[in-house]
Amino acid sequence: MGLFLAFFATGKIAWAAEAKATTSIENASVSVEDQTWTGSPIAPDVEVTLNGQVLTANTDYSVDFSNNTDVGTAKVVVTGMGNYSGVATATFNIKKQTEEDSTDDSPDSSTQSDETLSDSTRSFSSQSTGSTSSVDSSELSIQSSTTATVDMYRLYNPNSGEHFYTKDSNERDYLVALGWTAEGVGWVAPASSSTPVYRLYNPNAGDHHYTVDWNEKEHLVSVGWRYEGIGWYSDDAHTVAVYRQYNPNAVAGAHNFTTLKAENDNLVSIGWRSEGVGWYAVAEGKSLVSNSYIYLDAGHGWSSGIYDSGASGSGYIEAQQTSELAYKVAYYARTWYGLRVFVNTDEGSSKVSYEYRQADAKQRGCTALVSIHFNWSSDGATGSESYIHSINANYRSAALQTIMHTSLVSSLGLFDRGKKSWQIAVVSGKNNGLPAVLLEICYINNSYDMSVYKLKEDKVAQALAKGLYNAAQAGY
Repeated sequence: MGLFLAFFATGKIAWAAEAKATTSIENASVSVEDQTWTGSPIAPDVEVTLNGQVLTANTDYSVDFSNNTDVGTAKVVVTGMGNYSGVATATFNIKKQTEEDSTDDSPDSSTQSDETLSDSTRSFSSQSTGSTSSVDSSELSIQSSTTATVDMYRLYNPNSGEHFYTKDSNERDYLVALGWTAEGVGWVAPASSSTPVYRLYNPNAGDHHYTVDWNEKEHLVSVGWRYEGIGWYSDDAHTVAVYRQYNPNAVAGAHNFTTLKAENDNLVSIGWRSEGVGWYAVAEGKSLVSNSYIYLDAGHGWSSGIYDSGASGSGYIEAQQTSELAYKVAYYARTWYGLRVFVNTDEGSSKVSYEYRQADAKQRGCTALVSIHFNWSSDGATGSESYIHSINANYRSAALQTIMHTSLVSSLGLFDRGKKSWQIAVVSGKNNGLPAVLLEICYINNSYDMSVYKLKEDKVAQALAKGLYNAAQAGY
């Protein structure tokens, strides 16, 4: 399937597909000889003939095998590619070794209790990604008593809003190179089971869908979706639920899948529809954000037993405002994004002095520091700004500043005073200090600034929480 890039004025990238007629191989003749058991997966030569013409492997079709290790009946799945489409199947027998060649550990089909699925894959053309990757196309198998597992990678397209899931690290890396955001391992799937998860692609909307429901898969194919084979398998033991949500307002990326109940509940709270459990995982994954532990510093307040109120104006006290905002940001970061966040106002009067908060963050094992403040001016200044250390900033502080500064100014909408630097102790990277940024939300003694802020306080908190999440995704 030919692919071309379309560039829009926004700089976003869209994938489009050129239509191309193909010939179905569903009625092709698939020939394969019986084999002798070896103890290892067997992949014999396969001959595919259609209308008297012998087709070419890896050009006209790809081949997958299942149940092709142990004595018994193995299956061949031939999937059309290039000028051909559709699927054809055949079987072959795996026989015991002859008596003179057999060994004591040869399997006996009459006593074999478990059949295993080989790690077979077929190549597919991903319309939405433009990549060539691998997806299982073998049919159902009986799960081995010792369950092998695969990591399921989760990615996000910031242009379309689609989440994408794959077990193929090469496909993941290709998409990241195109601008997708890697979100770590969404969950751990069994390498095989009796419950496949089917993968489909919508050439009109440009997104994928995944389902264990054969009837749903068949319905989608009947209305124009393209079946891309078995993406992975569901855990038959139902160990960990993978929740499914639907966005009725989305054109692309209408479904989301997650093992996090908090993520499911948050999406439902903002208008998504819960569709129950999509399938099951062997274990929860490990997102990139699981390594993140951000120190959220509410500026001023208690400092080694002394209360510092900070600036004041327009009827507000800075220490109270920073504490309230820090709590809200932490709430959204934890409940919406599953982040680990330490808020130093939790320490009450034992909160460490301002100049020691970097050391406190490091001692707690934090990975970055974000300090919240409100500005003050004698000349009626307005707007938002941010600071990193002008001399001893951690080398990664500038990128963190960009993430958090953008989140602040885009949500509050006041004058953008810019990203700045100054010798401020709490953001110092001296002595292996953490990446750190100080946010001046707005001017506390400017009544207009504060009226805008109080109207948008919750929006600002949500935006800063999203900023922390973006920072965590970037490795902070």
